[in-house]
Order: sequence, then structure tokens, then C-alpha cells
Amino acid sequence: MDVNLLLLKTHKAKMIEAKLLDCCDRLTDAVSMQAMDCRAIEELGLPGLLLMENAARAVADLVEQRYPNSRRICVCCGSGNNGGDGYAAARLLANRGYSVSVVCLQEPHTPDAQQNFSLWQNFGPTLTFPEPAAAQAIEEADVVLDAIFGVGLQRPIVGLYADWIAAINASPAEVIGVDLPSGISADDSQILGTATRCKSTVTFQIPKIGLWQHPGREQAGEIHVVDVCIPPHWRTGEKSTHLLTEDFFRQALPKRPITAHKGTFGHLLVLGGQAGMAGAVQLASQAALQVGTGLVTAAVPGALRDRLLRVPEVMTWSASQTKDVWQVSALSELKPQLPRYNALVVGCGIGTSEEIPALLEGILLEVRKLPVLIDADGLNALDSDWLREREIPAVLTPHPGELSHLIGQPISEFQQQRVATVRYWAQMWGVVLLLKGALTVIGTPDGQVFINPTGNPGMATAGSGDVLSGMIGGLLAQGLNPLEATLVGCWWHGAAGDWQAKRSGEVGLTAGKLIEGISPVWQQAAF
Repeated sequence: MDVNLLLLKTHKAKMIEAKLLDCCDRLTDAVSMQAMDCRAIEELGLPGLLLMENAARAVADLVEQRYPNSRRICVCCGSGNNGGDGYAAARLLANRGYSVSVVCLQEPHTPDAQQNFSLWQNFGPTLTFPEPAAAQAIEEADVVLDAIFGVGLQRPIVGLYADWIAAINASPAEVIGVDLPSGISADDSQILGTATRCKSTVTFQIPKIGLWQHPGREQAGEIHVVDVCIPPHWRTGEKSTHLLTEDFFRQALPKRPITAHKGTFGHLLVLGGQAGMAGAVQLASQAALQVGTGLVTAAVPGALRDRLLRVPEVMTWSASQTKDVWQVSALSELKPQLPRYNALVVGCGIGTSEEIPALLEGILLEVRKLPVLIDADGLNALDSDWLREREIPAVLTPHPGELSHLIGQPISEFQQQRVATVRYWAQMWGVVLLLKGALTVIGTPDGQVFINPTGNPGMATAGSGDVLSGMIGGLLAQGLNPLEATLVGCWWHGAAGDWQAKRSGEVGLTAGKLIEGISPVWQQAAF
């Protein structure tokens, strides 16, 4: 290819990727948020009191909009700037006619918080926890504002602070988190000793990573992101974390030209299955067709071919030597077939036969340029060295147990740092790595991470992962690059589950019903 043409195509691809990233919501950690806050004040000259007032006004507005009939407000204020936001919000709410009391443990120690503490003294009482009047104010409030700890918290909450949060959680009041629920790590979402349980959280300027992983997501309740006039500014070389959005999905969907034919939308090979596991390949193949793939072939052991006839749109292929399980001898017949396909999904229901690793190695070394997704038992047979020899990134879609096997680390260790874990291994292996679970995390070879907000507990059912593999594989076959296909497929998969859950409930949401939600989600986005 002409060098200038190659450069032009590369530049165009980067422009498209940047446009799609603009459709996602970028998330931040504590260090970056604090750096942006300091820059706004020290370099740009925005007064800290102004930023605090903007934050307080956003909190007061939410109380007024969501709880117009609630008259008793208790604002729990820490000693840092998060507490300063609380004192300012208390003053604004008192001005709007609410009965407001403030509870603290100690007076603030930062200048801006001290200023708002001083101003508040002209508007209402400040009670000290755990005095009886303070405990009573929390218990009798209609709404409690949690402004105790913000993004700067790094240590576990103990002692009187833990008792204070326990009193808030025991209150019948509606609890609103100010920037973060106190006790939630902004970086990895873990509970630092204890944490408030919020009905809503008002987070300032940029959503925090800790609000979009568990358990922080559950503690935060409904999340509201508000502009407080802190200009976003990212450190050079900082690895980005993004939240997928419906706008991203809509923009990234593959176009369907009016002159198209089935060849326009690619040919996917789904390779897997063993005796007793034909359903995995069937579900993946059906899902690939539902996302618009033009042609789908299921490669299965010979004994399974007839079982796939119930999906008449799916073509089948078997090696003459394979009956109930895959054997490495199939490679001699399979390799000449591979150039026919635009993408490959391998692993769904393939089993743990001792010949699977050699079969997978032979396939991966044969198709260095073909988009490949590896799932299920294909992951258990994988050698990471095979991934580094590829010319385009493979897509890996493990659940936590499969990732544990791949990296040799207990689930309990990396589940507490899902974002950092996915970022590290995606770079190490040079792959697009999708870690399944609530708020699925996707990492890229260059260190970017994406979090998917769609999906629900009803999708924790047999075959749901096979549907996801088929959807991503189908998008690969249609020409999306590995990252785009994974992001679009992941968001679409969760949204299809949400559509079906609204229609018939989470209980009984089978993988087959999940497939039924694929087309309605596309219709809602495309029209």
C-alpha cells in the first residue's frame, strides 16, 4: 500500500475514534480531580469559594426538585472542603424556607470551608455528633445531606465517624451524597471501613470511577453529574477511563447502505461445541444474525450438526474426523476454510478436551490478521504468547473465574480493582479485554478502559455470555475494529437485557429471551 494512503487511512481512523470517544463520558480518579480543582483555583484564578458555592447550589437545587415536600433537612458536614460544600448548601436551603440543621464532629480546617462554616452560623444551629440533639436531628430529618468525606478519603473510617455514618444509615431519611457517598473510594469503588447508603449522589463536574463500579455504584443510588465551573484538564500521558453511553452506541453502529446484500455484512465463523453443549454455539450464532451479520457458519463436531438445524439461517461445518468433541486433526480440513470468513468466534461450549490447546494454537497462528474473539473454554486453553504474535488485537471475554485462571490470581484479589486489573492485562497481552460482571470493564492495548452501565441481574444466566460473544463477533464480521465491536456489542447486550427485563421481569430472563431484545434496542437507537 502507498505510504501516503496508509497515513491518510490511519489519520482518518484516529479522527473517527476521537469522535466516538467524545460520545462517551470520561471518568476521573481522586488525584486527577484534585489536580483539576487546584488548577482552576491557582492557575486560572477561579475562587475556591465560587466553586464551593456552585457545588452547594447544585445540591440545593436537587433537594428542591426531588423532595419539594420535605421540610426538615439535616446536613452532615466533615472538616474538609466536602464539609464546606455542606455548610454552603445548608445556608442556601435555609434561604429557600427549609428547616435546616447542621451536624458536625469538628470544625472545618480548610479556609474555604471555614468561611462557609462562619457564614452558616448566621442561619441556623450547628450540632456536634454524638450529642443527643445531633442524633435526633439525623433521625427526624426528611432528607440528610452526606457531606462528610469527598474524593480525598484514603483511610478506613473508624471510631466516631463510623458511628456517625451508622446513624445516617439507620435514619428513615432520604440520603443524598455530596460528590461521593462518604467511605467510597473514588478510584476503585471499595468501601473504606464503612460507607453511607445514598438514595442519590450529586457528583461535581466529572463522574468518579468509584461511582461506576461495585460496591460504590450501589451505595451511590441515582447519580447526578453537575457543572461547577472546573474546566476539565488531564495530565499528559494519563490513561483514560470512559463510561459508555447511548449516544456512543448510536454513533458507532455500523451503517447499512441501501444497496447492501448479505455479503456486505460479513461472514462469521462460530467454532465451538461438544456433546451436551450445542446450545452455546447456537446462541452465539443466533445473536450474530440478530446484530445484522450477513452470513454465519457454525463449526461444530459432526454429531452436533443436526441439532443446529432448528436455526435454519445458520450454516454448519464439521471436520470429517470430529464426532462428539473437537480434535486437533481437524486443523488440516479447517485451515483451508478460514480465508472465507471475516471474523472468528472460538470457544463457546468447546469443552476441555486435552486436544483443545493445540487446536486453538493452530487456529490463532493461522489467522494473525483475522479478527478473533476467544471465550469460555477457549480461554482456559489459551497461551498468552499466541496473542502477542497477532497483527490485530484479539478480543478476550472472560468472566472472573476464567480471568483468574489466565492470570493466576484469586478472584477476591482482582475483583476489588477491576479497572486497574483490566488495564494492566490488556496492555500486557495487547488485546481488547472484556471482564464480565455487573458494570463490565473493557481494556485496550494502549491502556484505555471503558465501563458499560447497561445490564441487570436477570442476565446472570446460562448462555448470556454466548450471546455476547456472538454479538461482538457479528460486529467484527461487519467491519468494526476489535475495540468498536466490543464496546458496541457490550452496550447493546446489556441494553437488550434491560429491554427484556422491563417487558417480562428479571426472573426467567433466559439467554433466548435476551436475543429477542437485540432488534428492539437497535430500532430505538436507529430511528
